[in-house]
Amino acid sequence: MFISIQKNPLAQKVVFVVFKILVAVLVLFVLIKRIRIEQLSSALVNTNVALICAACLLLLLNIFFQFSKWKLIVHRENPGIRNRRIIYSLFVGMTLGLATPGRLGDFGRTAFVKDADWARLLGLLMIDKMITLTVLYFVGIISLSHFISMNMHPFVWLPIFIMAMSLVSAFLLLLLRPALLRNMAARYHHVARKVKALERFVSGIELATPHFTFKLFLYTVMQTLTYCTQFVLLIFAFQPIAVIEAYLAVFAVMFTKSLLPISLGDLGIRESAAVYFFGQFGVPEAAAFNASLLLFVINILTPSLVGLGLFLLKRQNMKKINGKPVAS
Repeated sequence: MFISIQKNPLAQKVVFVVFKILVAVLVLFVLIKRIRIEQLSSALVNTNVALICAACLLLLLNIFFQFSKWKLIVHRENPGIRNRRIIYSLFVGMTLGLATPGRLGDFGRTAFVKDADWARLLGLLMIDKMITLTVLYFVGIISLSHFISMNMHPFVWLPIFIMAMSLVSAFLLLLLRPALLRNMAARYHHVARKVKALERFVSGIELATPHFTFKLFLYTVMQTLTYCTQFVLLIFAFQPIAVIEAYLAVFAVMFTKSLLPISLGDLGIRESAAVYFFGQFGVPEAAAFNASLLLFVINILTPSLVGLGLFLLKRQNMKKINGKPVAS
């Protein structure tokens, strides 16, 4: 059976998704059992609905920044692509990203942009992901520095801190000196020429000019602040906490779950990190858990369901166009 799975790519994907679901369910089950359903339900009853609504509204701003980045990338490859196609591919990418570690499936959006080279888009999207990690790891270092000052055990923070510093340094060097990235890509052109898709991927990376990279960086900073603010508002909805402490905890949570992308939509990992880091500031476990779970529903599950709906609707329309009933 194991050998048959190895030879079947579809079976491997199914097993992988099932594994991620099991990890998410297991971690959530342990957390809920530890916190107790009574505490979770009590926290929900006493929540501030207005702040939750505000976090939901910020989803529109979050998606706007994601759309702006994706539009910038797509138009860099082909300026003639219409906004409707860009929006569609963005939401479908969110759906694909839900079931993959670190949302790697989000790269699949490149295949849904008609009249654009998916391999070149993939190269440009790789630049965007590097910028996102740079921003995330930078704020993560800031937040972890604070928790380190609170006597966090060295076995917890030292490996993470060293890894983050190394990655941020490498990313910043590449972003501040884009010529280095293009030179690195150019060195492998002799290899890329043998694989046409790889050659186009490298040429996509070479499209990243300093101006283009800087605009992506600004959009990424604004998007990061937006979803972190959503998390802060959700925490405020369950438990009052100092603003600075709230952002420090949110940065630490987002950074930590990015290092452990092993469950469906980071479910369980994000909630565990939220319970731990917010607990350092006296936030009840139920409040941190509920806020984190709501963030998943608002920012990940909802757009993913919209993307799934758009994909199924388009597929149904294509079937109607290609399968017109023939008169008998």
